[in-house]
Amino acid sequence: MDHPRSRIRTIVLLGCGLPLAAASMGMAPEPDPIPRRWELELDLGSLRAITLVTDDRGTQDPGDDLTGDFLYLTYRVTNYTGRDLFFAPTFTLANDAGQILRSGQGVSPDTTQRLLGMLNRPFLESEFEALGVLHQGPENAKDVVVLWPLHDRTIDEAVVYAAGFSGEAKSYQTLDPESGEYRLETLRKTLMMRYSIPGEIDPSVPYPFDVAEERWVMR
Repeated sequence: MDHPRSRIRTIVLLGCGLPLAAASMGMAPEPDPIPRRWELELDLGSLRAITLVTDDRGTQDPGDDLTGDFLYLTYRVTNYTGRDLFFAPTFTLANDAGQILRSGQGVSPDTTQRLLGMLNRPFLESEFEALGVLHQGPENAKDVVVLWPLHDRTIDEAVVYAAGFSGEAKSYQTLDPESGEYRLETLRKTLMMRYSIPGEIDPSVPYPFDVAEERWVMR
């Protein structure tokens, strides 16, 4: 049986869209040591689990409520680039159970609104409300929440990729194992956060998960 950490490493490579053989050769480019393109300031909150009502069926009987488990985090983004930018980030979560999910995938707008109400932060927005032009300066910073369904409480690791916060991109030639031909991929600077999740997840416990690694990657 694979160790959970070895499985999550495989998911990371596949999530990047890179053939395992090419990635294992160390050929993938790295971000520039000093940014040369625009980059937004990103202040990430903690990754946490929570149970939310997903469907109240329009009844007054709490026993009829349907609930689900979710993972979520909040962040603040500020534009100090010197120009207004169109803001359309993506957050992807991969875990050692083999699941790869975009934030908001399988999450209803009502469920997101329930979470916003529970967090009780007046300027906090859903990821869909945050889409659009991000104006310059701290007075125009956005506070945003993103969430994913939690299908398996026994996962040991989770990796979150946050893209759309940097204008850095690089071309990368990869070998297609099916056709045997090289193709050109475009990789973008993405913030990667790897979380350690010891034991079975209990969404009723509000403690955050530990960050095992945080760095910029090209994905």
